[in-house]
Amino acid sequence: MATKKVIVGHGGFDPGDKMILVPSNTTVTFYSDAGTNLGMPFKPTGDYDGGWVEGVNCDFDYDKIKDIIESGYRSQNVVLDGGVVENFSLSPLGAGSAEIARRIDWWGEEAVVPEAGDDLRLCTDPDNCPRPELRALMQKYLDTDGQEGRLVEEDEYEHKCKGLLATYAGYDIHWVSCTGFTGDMSSLQDAIPGQDNTLYEAAGIAWSPDDTALDLAVSTNQSNVKDLDDKASVDIEVGGVLVLVGAGHAEEALQYVRRQGDYESGTLTVKRSLFGAGSMVIEGISAGKQSLVQMSVEKFSDKSVKFE
Repeated sequence: MATKKVIVGHGGFDPGDKMILVPSNTTVTFYSDAGTNLGMPFKPTGDYDGGWVEGVNCDFDYDKIKDIIESGYRSQNVVLDGGVVENFSLSPLGAGSAEIARRIDWWGEEAVVPEAGDDLRLCTDPDNCPRPELRALMQKYLDTDGQEGRLVEEDEYEHKCKGLLATYAGYDIHWVSCTGFTGDMSSLQDAIPGQDNTLYEAAGIAWSPDDTALDLAVSTNQSNVKDLDDKASVDIEVGGVLVLVGAGHAEEALQYVRRQGDYESGTLTVKRSLFGAGSMVIEGISAGKQSLVQMSVEKFSDKSVKFE
């Protein structure tokens, strides 16, 4: 069986949707950070009229895209099994781009290309499939030598839905699509043929967090909260899959959070107690990001979390 599975189309993410986990023995490689659009090599099929629009006057050049993937471009932006991802969805390409993508031999496999009417998502049942809370339970179990949380078995990371992560579990999935928090991603925004020859539209290659970076952020969060006096407050920043509390975080983590389309900032206030662990009051974070924040806080603290 081929190890790679290429997913192509117009990708997107509803910020109100839930975060999910990558199943066992599976990886997902993205070619842009969550919340950003994706610049693509393309071939003009019509006249330039002030902009290039896929399916109207140009088609995506998937021959060139395959060459870029084979060269290892952006290979460091890989989410390993058990990692947290947004539940991205996929909608159809223009007919010309879809035909190009389908005719290419992607390492012995055809690309996954949605057709009109398809509703392709990484996960079709996020309420009942693996969620970030599993990671928090496992981490607490490890941190407390089995006294809290619980041991999470490998098969609990498997998706039982009809989504892409269930269908292609066991593959190295390449998401060659947008990851932006907008609806229509077909416009190439005045790109010029011959100059748009990389997958990512930013000037440089942007960093994305791996499991090591996630663990480092949690460790720094823990140190910053531990040093707080009763009723003292500290800034909290949230974006993509990272939650950063206080100062001292890696510069690349700060830059990653602040360039995300779902970036939010607020405050975290510690309220200590003579009896029990006390609590944390978090202000300024919307309901859509509160589950991610709570999961992150529970990795390093047994204080109750309240949102205001």
